[in-house]
Amino acid sequence: MRGSSSCRLPRRSPPPKAGLSFVDVDSKSVRLNEGDKPVLVYNHGVITGKNVPENNHERYRSCYVHPVWGINGEVLTDDFPRDHFHHHGLFWAWPHVKIAGHHYDLWEYGDIHDEFVGWICRQAGPVARHTRPGKTAGFVGAKKVMIERVWLRSYAASDDARVFGLGVHVDSR
Repeated sequence: MRGSSSCRLPRRSPPPKAGLSFVDVDSKSVRLNEGDKPVLVYNHGVITGKNVPENNHERYRSCYVHPVWGINGEVLTDDFPRDHFHHHGLFWAWPHVKIAGHHYDLWEYGDIHDEFVGWICRQAGPVARHTRPGKTAGFVGAKKVMIERVWLRSYAASDDARVFGLGVHVDSR
């Protein structure tokens, strides 16, 4: 949605040292770079934890941020650690979802799961990067029961800091 007013960059951002840009990692993930340095990866497709047993419901996940890199190139997040399979970068999970009298828990990945359903906006530029990565949906079986609209913002780093934020809006279906 290039040029959409809902995806305009904020005017008050400080000028960056290098531009921010997207790089498609593969069909499941998109990376944000500042110049030639990686900032973060948004995993919108289903990611499989190869070290997680096949019958474990924590083996598959989507709609989260990992890795996140520090200013000096260090990876700040983890994904599928052997002692806590459920840990995965920066993610948001609704542990108490009540729909039509039934209780669901996106933290547990039992009878409800997240799926990416489409991009709202992807925009990167010389001042800041502002994206609404898209809509994710909570599904019970094949039935869509909720929609999330997710916003990620990242601003070019100073010498010792980088700012980014996450916003989520949820509607029931």
